Amino acid sequence: MIRRESLFSYRPGSTVIHHLPAPVKLVLLVIFSAAVSGGPRELLTVASLFIFLVACAARLSVASVRSLIRIIIFYGLFIAIFSIGTGEPDHTYQERLYSTLLYLWRLATLVTAGSVFYETTSATDVRHCLYALQKKCETLLARYAGRTVQFPDIALLLSLTVSFIPRIFSTWDSLNSAWLARGGSKNGPRKMGVLLPLLLIRLLYIAADTDRAVRNRS
Repeated sequence: MIRRESLFSYRPGSTVIHHLPAPVKLVLLVIFSAAVSGGPRELLTVASLFIFLVACAARLSVASVRSLIRIIIFYGLFIAIFSIGTGEPDHTYQERLYSTLLYLWRLATLVTAGSVFYETTSATDVRHCLYALQKKCETLLARYAGRTVQFPDIALLLSLTVSFIPRIFSTWDSLNSAWLARGGSKNGPRKMGVLLPLLLIRLLYIAADTDRAVRNRS
């Protein structure tokens, strides 16, 4: 059986987006996320078109596109049920539906942007980028303060946080594959009841193992 790539997994390539420096992509992702999350609908329209073109330029994998669609559909149904059914009583169903669709539009754009970033930027590039940014900030502050300035290892913490996101999806895919290989159903509450606790246990183990590795190297 061919192993399916997990969502947000790094995929080596030679596209223009792959060749962009990691600091540029990270800064653009932060600015883009802020604009999409709180910007008006006109800005969201422009941002959606932009990320669509970037995703095409990055040659986003078919598996990632399918995973993105499944996530949006799943969250869309979940959010629509609670938003439309239990929303503010002074809002009409049309207003609740519009609010839900707008939220899903923003979510789809953000998740796509994140997928492009992770598929075209390796964890090593992210780590080096954050360390370089931290050193640059320390140098600038030391110049104004007239003395040596040293931050806590923020770059390490951020790089571990950023690189942990793909591990969540990779761990889930591993558990899901094992579940299906043993004859489990593709969907249903029983599957979630079994796999979600296992996912939490596996992630806690990965976090503890990473913590031991960091302590041994320090």
